[in-house]
Amino acid sequence: MRGLQDVQVLLFIINLLLVGMMAVFVSILPVVTRKTLLFGVRIPESAGRGPEASDLKRRFIATVLAGSVGVAAIAVAQYLIAPDYTLLSTLYFPFLMVALQYAAFIPRWKRVLELKAEKNWITPVPGTVETRSAVEREKLLSFPKGWYLLGLILVLAGGILSLARYPSLPDRIATHWNIAMEPDVWSDKSLVAVLMMPLIALGTVLLMAASNIMVYRMKLQVDAERPALSYAQHRLYRKMMSNALGIVTVSITVFLLSTQLMVLGLWMPSAGLMAGITVALLIICCVPFVYIAVKAGQSGNKLLIPEDELTISSGRVRAPVRAVHPEQGDDRHWKLGLFYYNKDDPAILVEDRFGTNAGLNYARPVALVVSGALALMIAAIYIVVTLVFFNSL
Repeated sequence: MRGLQDVQVLLFIINLLLVGMMAVFVSILPVVTRKTLLFGVRIPESAGRGPEASDLKRRFIATVLAGSVGVAAIAVAQYLIAPDYTLLSTLYFPFLMVALQYAAFIPRWKRVLELKAEKNWITPVPGTVETRSAVEREKLLSFPKGWYLLGLILVLAGGILSLARYPSLPDRIATHWNIAMEPDVWSDKSLVAVLMMPLIALGTVLLMAASNIMVYRMKLQVDAERPALSYAQHRLYRKMMSNALGIVTVSITVFLLSTQLMVLGLWMPSAGLMAGITVALLIICCVPFVYIAVKAGQSGNKLLIPEDELTISSGRVRAPVRAVHPEQGDDRHWKLGLFYYNKDDPAILVEDRFGTNAGLNYARPVALVVSGALALMIAAIYIVVTLVFFNSL
């Protein structure tokens, strides 16, 4: 009983940490987004530094922070009234934070569109070409491969250790533990059962590498007013983001292989220690991206570029920029300012217009298949976990 209560306390703390981290991350998004984009709408850079933009950003941040306090208060009330449901709240409360972001964002997006039309803001649309950046992305010339080689080495070490331990393992081995760290799934000893976690870790490394390559090759969103600086910043930003994804890959791999030590009977952490390790993993995975968001901004628009590098970049960029009226710009391709839909664009992965994330071109069938499959997978996981939870009450 005491162990279950400790787990509930830890889940409650994790829940509050998730709400807090999401609140901080969402609140800084308007600050790190480039000045030529305001809540998903392209605007002149001068307007992005004006009082209207500052006021909209302040109101967005105030709404998110106030709403986050409300979500945290609900989490506290849930824990005090029905602590047995803390696991479910930890799973579902992030959706409340996502809904809060949309509720704060969409009214501001509409207001910026109105301002753009009222003030007849003329925005430049770039037609830039930068051969070095395109070649680097296509051939992965500066792609940080070391992280994934390290991940593969760790997976190989885990597989070798598992094979070495295989003869001494009992005929029945524990392969899953509940939140109290009590074994609840047992399997007959076999190579598949013993090597399952290293194989999952291998799949994770390969999947993360593929995801990183997609991010590395995604379509650039260039600042039309200063294309040379924008490209130089983007190259540095892409390197930072790729390294952050590499850190996440190695961290997850280490976590998965640590659970393999439990399967092999070499290590059995307490519920508190495992919860602490999970929280630490969450922090390690989030901190690099928060740092990059604050330090670099969207696509590196806050990064300082040395004059010599900027001069080199200027020689590689051709920027036939044309100005367009509000109704003729590329805002029409961004639904709600968040979702990109452009049948004439062959790109599948593009930079978001709000924050530092990447998004899909939903006009491409591949993007629809990927997003649909991901949505179904998440829904299936949540349904299974929820049904198992209620059956265990």
